[in-house]
Amino acid sequence: MSIEAIAKRAKIGKTTIYRRYSSKEELVVDAIESIREEVLIPNTGNLWSDLDELVENAAQITLTPNSSR
Repeated sequence: MSIEAIAKRAKIGKTTIYRRYSSKEELVVDAIESIREEVLIPNTGNLWSDLDELVENAAQITLTPNSSR
């Protein structure tokens, strides 16, 4: 993962990224935080079922193209 690859995928210049983020790590933390806010915490009454649903929900968010953000 490089800033250049991120900029290319986002169709913006690297300078735009560096204006907002001082490092790649800061960008990654922000990206993870934005996904974390969308993950629903299930309560099925069973810990293992909750974990299964949590992982499935997180995977769907992660694998869905980023068209709405």
